[in-house]
Amino acid sequence: MTAADGRERPGRLAGGYAGRLLGLVATCSLLVVGGQALFAPLLPAIIEGLAITPSEAGVGVTAMAALSAACRYPGGRAADRLSRKTVVAAALCALVSGFALLSTATAYATFLVGMAVVGVGAGLYVPAAFALLSDLYADRRGQAIGVNNAAVNLGGILASGLAVAVLAAAPWRAAFVPVVVGFLVVLPLFHRWNDEQYVVSRVRLAPVSTVRRLVRRSRIRRTVLSAGLVMFVQRGSLAFLPLFLQTERGFSPPLAAAAYAGFYLVGVVTTPATGWVGDRIGHATVTLGATAVGCGGLLAVVLGEGATTAVVGVLAFAFGMASYWPGMNAYVLALFPDDSAGGDFGALGTVYLGVGSLGPTYVGFAAERWSYLVAFAGLVPCLLAATALNAWLSARG
Repeated sequence: MTAADGRERPGRLAGGYAGRLLGLVATCSLLVVGGQALFAPLLPAIIEGLAITPSEAGVGVTAMAALSAACRYPGGRAADRLSRKTVVAAALCALVSGFALLSTATAYATFLVGMAVVGVGAGLYVPAAFALLSDLYADRRGQAIGVNNAAVNLGGILASGLAVAVLAAAPWRAAFVPVVVGFLVVLPLFHRWNDEQYVVSRVRLAPVSTVRRLVRRSRIRRTVLSAGLVMFVQRGSLAFLPLFLQTERGFSPPLAAAAYAGFYLVGVVTTPATGWVGDRIGHATVTLGATAVGCGGLLAVVLGEGATTAVVGVLAFAFGMASYWPGMNAYVLALFPDDSAGGDFGALGTVYLGVGSLGPTYVGFAAERWSYLVAFAGLVPCLLAATALNAWLSARG
């Protein structure tokens, strides 16, 4: 079942029924990603406040990421069989509950449960929200997804500032209170503004048929491989980018942190524009250009000397990584059948997030055994392979 019970809502990108929902989805995405992005800067305070070890804190982060990936496919499948509204609303309720638990967590068990519930909510939300945007903007998926991705990057920037402000004046738990309040505002608005019906019934997952659809078509197979490689590079590099810049390029901690924030700032600016371009020249062409530019930026980071070259390389790399996702998402959503788009997209997300989760593990291992320079250099062939796959896709339209 599609948005508004299948009734087409062409509308403008901004304004009208579709524009209101785009604004709400973008706001929800900002809260989802911003809330999750709080964990990295808050982790030292969480470890101290709960009197836990770094490995115990890592269990919570891993649980959130693993459940988010695992719930992508069920969330998308349920959005296809029930309604987008049903699944998005359920996901927002889970996210409110999870972040509320974290805002009151004084024991490790509460922290773990809160992280797990947030992971489930995030996993259910993403495929249903993207399927809803695909329904509303069939002819302008790239622009709509670009606006949403800009909100995602803005969430990462705001999370850093919020964490710093909270830690200077209050316990770490207080950082999650604005996130809870934000969800409590958007949830009733989504209920009121989305005119789909709530549908509650048993959903059969049918993973075999979904896997068949993903592997049967060569374009989808190559898109899955490309997305997995790009996510592997992005997760691995971002997790250690400040440390790389400090140890290999001599950056001070504030300058390394500023370069890290610049990664997200580039995404805020570029994703709406690249989505618009993709709607006009083809999203496969945009993904090709994105990975090519990203590869050039990563090479500049690895091979260049001096702070200026490193900063320019980081910004080019950020442009490539941020520009890739609106194009990829819009491209693959157009390939999926309407009646299974949510589930297929969720299954795709499960695969590339699973591959991407290995990126930080690789970089950490390679840096410990050799150096961060060697670890980052090892990411370059992955982007070259993704660029080759995207060139194949672009050549076939």
